[in-house]
Amino acid sequence: MNFLAHLALAHPEEPLMVGGFLGDFVKGVLVGERPRAIEKGIRLHRSIDAFTATEPTMRNSAQYFDPKIRRFVPIIIDIIGDHFLATNFETHLGENLSSFAKSVYGVLERHREWMPPAAEGYRRRMAQRDALVRYQDCETLRGAFEYVARRFDRDDVSEGAMAGLTSHYDDLASDFLSYYPRLEEHVRQWQCEN
Repeated sequence: MNFLAHLALAHPEEPLMVGGFLGDFVKGVLVGERPRAIEKGIRLHRSIDAFTATEPTMRNSAQYFDPKIRRFVPIIIDIIGDHFLATNFETHLGENLSSFAKSVYGVLERHREWMPPAAEGYRRRMAQRDALVRYQDCETLRGAFEYVARRFDRDDVSEGAMAGLTSHYDDLASDFLSYYPRLEEHVRQWQCEN
């Protein structure tokens, strides 16, 4: 899952949300550099990533993309998952996406002292562009895919991702509706155990 899902799955606990955001920026063993509750959020982020890597319906979604970009498909599916979550946000969280996003930007702002420079820079850009809300728009997905393509110096990633998304939009939406409730259950179980 991408940022929106990690934040939504950690909601409403602020430290878990901060850790959910930081999970892509903080690597390695957690040794108490941040408050314990934020590090718990980072561990939750990692647990979500491990779950999604093996979730059968998410793996099924890989078939909709050109095998030449197969290595990048997990990232692409994570981004697409945020799109489907954004387009049906109220159904999943019972809250308006715009209100949720404003709340998230405030939470992350209040805890910016715990962010490494890359996370802080992304946090500012995300809030300025209202990126969480913009995930509803397929053009925002194109921009995210182009970022992945630039990051890995693979021009074919963006076009391949868009081709798979447009050709199999309904299939991908159906897969999301199948795996997201299981992901929510995984998070509930993880929180009970941790």
